[in-house]
Amino acid sequence: MPTCLELTGRRGACCTAVSAPSRPPFVVKLFDHGARRAFTVQQVSRWLPGKAVELVADSAYACREVLRHLPQGVVFVGAMRADASLHRPRTRPCRSPVTGRRLTRDIPLPKPEKLAQDKKFPWLSMTLTLYGKPTQVQYKELVARWSHPAGKTLLKVVIVQVLRGELPIRVFFCTDSSRTARQVIESYACRWGIEVLFRDLKQLLGFSSSRARSRLAVLRTAPWVGMCYTLLVIWYMELKWDTTAMGLPVRPWYRTKHTISFADILRMAQRTLASADWVNPRLLLAKSDDPISLSRPKAA
Repeated sequence: MPTCLELTGRRGACCTAVSAPSRPPFVVKLFDHGARRAFTVQQVSRWLPGKAVELVADSAYACREVLRHLPQGVVFVGAMRADASLHRPRTRPCRSPVTGRRLTRDIPLPKPEKLAQDKKFPWLSMTLTLYGKPTQVQYKELVARWSHPAGKTLLKVVIVQVLRGELPIRVFFCTDSSRTARQVIESYACRWGIEVLFRDLKQLLGFSSSRARSRLAVLRTAPWVGMCYTLLVIWYMELKWDTTAMGLPVRPWYRTKHTISFADILRMAQRTLASADWVNPRLLLAKSDDPISLSRPKAA
């Protein structure tokens, strides 16, 4: 199973998250420039030598600095502009009917927004599991080159019809042209979890209200907040609590909640630490192996 790498571009900064099947994610904050993005990908590849890495990123990382310098074993899945210029390679020698010269350039293809309107290129349908729910998706797929950012690499391009929102279509691509449309769409949908992580770090752990001003303080804040998040998640996973007897708050207006969120884990940690004896560390360590009992609150 490949390691998943998700990158999200922001104005002024970029955030990198790496997760593996056996460990929770951690976060690194860097400056948002094309060369810095490429350096981030190269650095993570060196951290995981010999492993297959799937890099899932938004359109900010679909640039030539990243796509043309992908390390060996790294597969990129990202979003593409609807007006991207696509081409297909020539499969046989051909000469110009005007000059008689041999043609070597790729054959231009219609842009994704034009392909979406082309009735000769019919929409296909399939059911995917997106964000935990079965979803019916209308799509079109092709193999092409996106020469400006990706060079000569053949890409698997998937055009998805959007029924809600301002954009009529979304275009996704993968540097592994052998992948199916299902794999490309589901891989890109998996990046939503990292957006939830950013929200939890900012709103629940105070990352957005940091008062760091010096260079070292800024560099230390993001790893520290990410480490606290990771420790809390590992603490919850090690306890293996029964979700039905966990003391979740009663919310009459929210009857569809059946899973644990990070807010629930943080609240349980706060209630557990509130009863700890911080004056006597030895007594605190002696009681650390005792089972923790949490009473069920009456309301949120």
